[in-house]
Amino acid sequence: MNNTSCSSLAALEDSGAQFVYNDTESILEKILDVNAEYDDKGMPEGTVTVKPVAWNDSFEVDAEDFDTDLHNNIRNVIDPSVIENAEQILINLGLNNLIEDKRVLGPAHDYNLQHGDVDEVTEVRDLLAVEQIYQADAVAE
Repeated sequence: MNNTSCSSLAALEDSGAQFVYNDTESILEKILDVNAEYDDKGMPEGTVTVKPVAWNDSFEVDAEDFDTDLHNNIRNVIDPSVIENAEQILINLGLNNLIEDKRVLGPAHDYNLQHGDVDEVTEVRDLLAVEQIYQADAVAE
């Protein structure tokens, strides 16, 4: 029986994950390359190349440090379906929050939405109207 421990990085590679969330930096990172060899204890030696999604540049991280970050939940694997369905997840989150705002705050409660030129959203009822228009448009498509 093999008594070597499997590293978190090896498990990440096996899962085919492409993104990690870096809790220290509060950023989503795309994994561009894993260039690591594993010693007889399953510890990685080499580098991991990551690119923060919102940045232009990529950088290399020591594979053992990256593995430690994964093990200590400093970097967390993001399921590919989360990335693929990001827009719908945000829409669902918004709709759920809207329902909660209506229930807790009431439709006449002041609401300050910062969204470019849209400064007409001043109350929860404005968001309720937007939600109904959005739903109607989605059904019409």
